[in-house]
Amino acid sequence: MNEIKPMSNEELVSKLRHPGIIWLYRVLGLVLLGAVACTTSDTSASGAAPGRPAGSKWEIGAPITHYHQGPGGGPGFGSVTPAIARKLADGGFNLVWCQTVEELDAAHAQGLRALFFGGCLGFGDPKGIYHILDDPRTRAKLDAMIERV
Repeated sequence: MNEIKPMSNEELVSKLRHPGIIWLYRVLGLVLLGAVACTTSDTSASGAAPGRPAGSKWEIGAPITHYHQGPGGGPGFGSVTPAIARKLADGGFNLVWCQTVEELDAAHAQGLRALFFGGCLGFGDPKGIYHILDDPRTRAKLDAMIERV
């Protein structure tokens, strides 16, 4: 059997970090704490939080809860009917996919938000959606859809 021999000629190495690195960590920590304190404190005379207009009472609402590859998400996933919209709302979702004005109406009736994309614009086109504004025909379709909605 092999014997385990203690290693020799080893230099003792401190398990603590170099004092200069510890000092740097402390300084960076204080700087970051100061930056966070400055951005979260209400220092404006109007009482409005930074980035909000004076007198704004806006508050963060419910988190957005949505799904991928479900009703309204394209061919094979079904439409957002009033019954489906009710099920989605009861299930805790508040953002749904819609492709038609009727689906938007069903979602709105249940108090749901909607991501609306019209399949008539050719969003499945291999060139992508960026050419829509360059093509007068698809641009007219987009304008008509915006007017409908």
